[in-house]
Amino acid sequence: MAGRLAWILAGGAAIVGGMVFQDDWFKFESREHDREVAEAITEAKSESGVVGARIVDGNGRRIEAEPEAVRALTDAVSLLVKAEAALAIAEMGSNPEQGEVEAARAQRDAARAQVDALKAQIKAREGAEAASNATRDQVREQVRKEVRDAVQGS
Repeated sequence: MAGRLAWILAGGAAIVGGMVFQDDWFKFESREHDREVAEAITEAKSESGVVGARIVDGNGRRIEAEPEAVRALTDAVSLLVKAEAALAIAEMGSNPEQGEVEAARAQRDAARAQVDALKAQIKAREGAEAASNATRDQVREQVRKEVRDAVQGS
């Protein structure tokens, strides 16, 4: 009987030990550390401008913009969203104050004007870059033509 009791206790210990390891009662890795490292990497990338928002025009074409312009536009859009939310909250009240609603509308209009101004600046830069690229292509083509004529003429 004593021999069987030892085997029963060993089997019970094996079962409990398996449950402990399967349920992660003891952790051999730190998931918290991995999450903190991933957050730090993401934050560093976003602060350095490596990760930027994609700016797309109405036709779905990507617009190249500097990270500072992207950050400014992102900040302006977040202000616009906050202003829209404040306006919606001000209008939702059972007895909305007219002055509060007007102030929220003015804040929303100012935020929308800031977003529109930044969009216009980005489009103007894109237009200037396109004009610069067109001028550069014209000069390049003219130089090729002159070199070709000079080589053929000699």
